[in-house]
Amino acid sequence: MFHSLPDLPVCNFPLLRAQEDSVKFFQGFHGPHHLRNPSLIDLTYAVDIAVPIGTIVVAAHEGIVREMSMGSERYDDRVTLGIEEIKRIAVYANWILLQGDDGMQTLCCHLLKGSELVWKGQRVLVNQPLARTGLSGWIGPEPHLHFHVQQWMSSHPQYRDSRGRSVTLPFRFAGYDGSLEHDDVCSS
Repeated sequence: MFHSLPDLPVCNFPLLRAQEDSVKFFQGFHGPHHLRNPSLIDLTYAVDIAVPIGTIVVAAHEGIVREMSMGSERYDDRVTLGIEEIKRIAVYANWILLQGDDGMQTLCCHLLKGSELVWKGQRVLVNQPLARTGLSGWIGPEPHLHFHVQQWMSSHPQYRDSRGRSVTLPFRFAGYDGSLEHDDVCSS
């Protein structure tokens, strides 16, 4: 389904950073690792942003901390893992899920154990610090922040998909009108 830029959900960039030019995408929409994702969640419209460990992650929109899991130190960075191995290690990722008043949810994943600065049920503002990036779950070839916008399928029946209970939605970052497609953001 093609979406024009003004129709897409708009999120602020989820990282506190000194220079916009320093952003390096490890994966964009339709990325090769996301498309072979064996889990029950759809990752078609997800991005992975390469960052140093300990980078501050901020709220991409106003909302409520709906869920979070921040207790793991387990990770694997082997690129050659098979599907079953990825399933086993992926559950150890630390993450925070925000839900906006409009039902839009954003997920920030691969966070540092114990670095959370928010709690479940807390209302957060745009750009409010949430946690720090870290090594948790399956991180692949380099440390990164995984970020996506999602909607529960029951809320958006036109996005029904057999892959899981939620689907990722295309989005754009405020102030950035470029493509987030993998081939566009990862060509170097």
